[in-house]
Amino acid sequence: MMRAPRLESRSPQSQLLRLFGVPIAWGLATGVLLDVSEIAYGIAFLGSLVPGVVACREHVGRLACTLRGLLFGTLLGIFILFAHTVVGGEAKGELPDPEISMILLTAAMFGVFGLVVVRMREFIEPLRSWRASRAEKHAEEGAVEQSD
Repeated sequence: MMRAPRLESRSPQSQLLRLFGVPIAWGLATGVLLDVSEIAYGIAFLGSLVPGVVACREHVGRLACTLRGLLFGTLLGIFILFAHTVVGGEAKGELPDPEISMILLTAAMFGVFGLVVVRMREFIEPLRSWRASRAEKHAEEGAVEQSD
């Protein structure tokens, strides 16, 4: 699996787009879908986990991933509510009561999600290194046997 480039290595415009543009756009789209269909809203909300994982992959360390998750979740929650308010329809999906707590819930959820993603990465990376070293060892043994 290829490593995602770190956020710091990207242009300032790309950094702003990734930090703010993606969660804002996703939140707006999800907020509109909230007034259209419960299923579409649910799919869009669950689908927001994908850019959440990508965002976390651009950082090293637990704190950076957790903070990026908090930022993503906060913006997502704000703009879901903003779009829902602007559209002015009746919510087809469930919102917490009071609705403003949606911001806290999405922020907390994505902050924890960022921490989980980085912990999984910390667990998986040593396994990948071990598999790569075993594959190298087997390749070397095969080359030795062929030269005999």
